[in-house]
Amino acid sequence: ELLEVSNVSCNTVTDVPSFCSAIVRMEIILKRFFFVLVSFSVHSKEICRKNEYVHGNWIQNTELYGSKLANKSFYCCQNEDVGIVAYCGNKTVENEDKFFTNEDLIIAPDKACICDILEGTRNNVSVREDYSWVPEHCILEKFSGHQFCNVLGKRRLLLIGDSLMHQMASVLINILKTLDAPCLNQISYGKSSHLKFQARNPFAKTPFDPHQNIGLFFHLNSGAEICLVNAGAHFDDEGDVYDVWETIQPWVKEYRAMYNTSFVWVTQSYGHLQCEKYQAPLKEFIPISPSEYDMDKYLWRKFPKFDRMSKDLAAIHNFGLLDISMIRLRPDAHKANNIPGHNDCLHWCFPGP
Repeated sequence: ELLEVSNVSCNTVTDVPSFCSAIVRMEIILKRFFFVLVSFSVHSKEICRKNEYVHGNWIQNTELYGSKLANKSFYCCQNEDVGIVAYCGNKTVENEDKFFTNEDLIIAPDKACICDILEGTRNNVSVREDYSWVPEHCILEKFSGHQFCNVLGKRRLLLIGDSLMHQMASVLINILKTLDAPCLNQISYGKSSHLKFQARNPFAKTPFDPHQNIGLFFHLNSGAEICLVNAGAHFDDEGDVYDVWETIQPWVKEYRAMYNTSFVWVTQSYGHLQCEKYQAPLKEFIPISPSEYDMDKYLWRKFPKFDRMSKDLAAIHNFGLLDISMIRLRPDAHKANNIPGHNDCLHWCFPGP
């Protein structure tokens, strides 16, 4: 505000040169002061530790760096690209599959490439992906594929969960592949909506599969030293949360003993009502109000409570916690927001947040 006032004063008081000169000098001093202040603020921050990164904002890269990202995070592959686009490999994948290796995960699930296809951004950066998460009180290091693999070491990473966890696994594999990271074959994914069984889903080919659980995927993967799990999008109420946590404990105990497995719970990947009306990230989370409950047929309004419960249960059961709550500020990145006539405000476009 001071700078704006000084500009106006200098432009309008041209008949008083000395006053104008003083204003200009003050403006220069103020600009230098603000530059030093901003620089000090940035450099005084430390690298984010644990969950310090969760408070912040999505900032467009043009605002941060003066230009858009130079390159896409990764090229989004669909089955139609297999054998045609070299990056996408030679293996098609079906959504009905239960266990996915790194080769399977290259193919984006849930038609997530359709956003880039319709927008004509398969080879260049879309508006949707041109945002960076900037924490308020610490510095989030730029992701490095080789550093990720160095930290992983020889351990295997197994992700287990529903279609949203499938999307997370696919994004991770594609980013690592694009960065030529060497640990792709140490990462796999098991598809399970409830971690213990297939829900009685009227769209499923088989309404009940008692084998689709954590035990199945540890068997197919021959174990894992790190396991990320989540099932929250399929919870109906608080009882489901307690039921799943209680049911998986025998497997957790068994695989901790066999493989020294570290288990990590992943927080909710949020859906947004009427996401198509948003053109940019939110500055703060907007809970679903009681007046909108009639539209909330998938119970997304309960996600914050499910997260609070799971955070408490993770501490009780000695689970790690991967907090992805910043994703709830991105209603602009759902498929419905980018595909005319599409009503999916839960799954994400690739690449995206």
